[in-house]
Amino acid sequence: MASRADKSFFVLRWYRIVRRFIKDAMHELREVVWPSSQEIQHYTVLVITVLIGVAIWIGTFELLFEWVTGLLDLYGVRGQAL
Repeated sequence: MASRADKSFFVLRWYRIVRRFIKDAMHELREVVWPSSQEIQHYTVLVITVLIGVAIWIGTFELLFEWVTGLLDLYGVRGQAL
């Protein structure tokens, strides 16, 4: 059975670990170089532009594959080995 001293040691050790983690995290946050408002706007526009480009790219291939499967269906080849 664990004695009372063992339990208090565990709580004290846990407290020290958590306290050290918070202290280290605060230290690291002080060293972060935060982006300016202009940089945030620039990267936001960049991300939205890339997302739109990828959506157009995927949509184009989806339409192409739909057209090809429509042709295969038209000629009765869909679902059969070519």
